[in-house]
Amino acid sequence: MTRTRQNRQDVIAASEPAPVPPERPSLSGLDFFEVAQQISDEYVWHWDMTRGTLHWSPQIAALLGITKSISVLSGDPFQTFLHPDDLVRATSAINAHIKKGTPYRLEERLVTKAGTYSWFLVRGKAARNKEGKPLSMTGYLTDISRLKQEAVEREKELVQTRDLAKDMTVLNELSKTLTTRLTVDEVVWETYKQASRLIDTRNFMMSLYNPELKEHEFVLNLTESEVDKELLKRQPANLGISGYIIHNRVPVLIRDNADKWATSHGIQPLGEMAYSWLGVPLLLGDHVLGIIIVQNYHQEGVYDEHDRDLLMTIASSAAVALQNARLFSEKQEAEAESIQRANRIKALLAPMQESMKSIHRLSTLEESSKQHSALPEIAIHADAIAHNVQDILRIMEGE
Repeated sequence: MTRTRQNRQDVIAASEPAPVPPERPSLSGLDFFEVAQQISDEYVWHWDMTRGTLHWSPQIAALLGITKSISVLSGDPFQTFLHPDDLVRATSAINAHIKKGTPYRLEERLVTKAGTYSWFLVRGKAARNKEGKPLSMTGYLTDISRLKQEAVEREKELVQTRDLAKDMTVLNELSKTLTTRLTVDEVVWETYKQASRLIDTRNFMMSLYNPELKEHEFVLNLTESEVDKELLKRQPANLGISGYIIHNRVPVLIRDNADKWATSHGIQPLGEMAYSWLGVPLLLGDHVLGIIIVQNYHQEGVYDEHDRDLLMTIASSAAVALQNARLFSEKQEAEAESIQRANRIKALLAPMQESMKSIHRLSTLEESSKQHSALPEIAIHADAIAHNVQDILRIMEGE
């Protein structure tokens, strides 16, 4: 490049205005929070510990409903909004950070402008002088209410899954165990035992229904009520809430005031009314074999729909086991009766055999006079045989 051209470019450059550098935002006051907020989804706060003043971003002010300055000399920066149950824990966390340099990271509940508490993650770090004395703290406030709620829901689902697994384990054990219980008493007690693992059975009753007599008998009555101990033994099947269950073949769940529920359904209450009441039918197809009742005389809301469904499942297994126990009992009775009948027949056949031997012996006498004299004895033996044959026929006919 020639010197002339270079001089011309220098003149042009000198005649153009110099570029103005971009204006730098102020880092004082709320401008600092505006800048920080632009690069973060979290809410920024700053605590001047030497003056005891707390500064916050407009987002925090809007969220918490802050309309005036707040002075904080010690303790948690947001103690004015802090849930009382979190105060000790929050104060301990801030003291540990100031005195020991422990990272300040805390989940706490703050009351919002709406008047309700929400969960926030509060983080901050202190700026110190050369001697290590804290001068200020700057940090973030993050709304974690949704995450907390999701955690609660996950925990709830986990608990429900665990409870369901426990329920299924007990129900499977009950189903298997009941197949080995061969008497009604064994079935009843096993049903009570397994039900006690799942629901409140401090007052547990189980009755068996007799459709011919139209009554049901309480074969198990474990109750705290002296009234029910005496009254609930054998009842007509059309009385009380139990009669309602037998007639309609439906479960009844009463969360509170069983007396009021019975009256509202036109039922005359029986016995001492409980605060919480749950009863289910023992159903085998469309046939009612009896009912199971659990109740609480002291507390409302003890049982819910989950308990009702559990008890219905238990009752279903118990109904099958009861029917099997009855069939097994009938089979045993039939076998015992058959054995007894066979023994009676054997008892009748034994003298018959002796009589036949005697007749044979008398009929083979060589001398006719002796034969003639044996006829009355032969007739006696023959008559005995005839009577025994008649008895055997009656036994065979089941008389």
